[in-house]
Amino acid sequence: MATVSGELVVPAGALAVSAAQIQVRIRDITFSDAPAVQPVKEEVLVADVAPGAQIAFDIDVPDDALDRVAHGKMELNLEVHVDLDGSATSARATWSACRHSRSARTHRTPRW
Repeated sequence: MATVSGELVVPAGALAVSAAQIQVRIRDITFSDAPAVQPVKEEVLVADVAPGAQIAFDIDVPDDALDRVAHGKMELNLEVHVDLDGSATSARATWSACRHSRSARTHRTPRW
């Protein structure tokens, strides 16, 4: 298992919100025209959000997914969704960001 560590950097004009729900997901995007049924891995964080805040996260990627990536049989995507109003929908009070890399073993720090 490999751990992907990252940091969500809250943009400068963002609203300050207490206890925002942050979902960090690793998704299988091998078939871009078909949705993945479930994330490969998902972590849910609760954090205070304020302009310029830096929120660290770690998410483990299972070995079977890494093996499939190494053999060109799977592509993975790192996805972060911040729900500011508790609605869990893609509304004005929600941010989403995605990063894609062919190498799941990259240990760079994503910044959003």
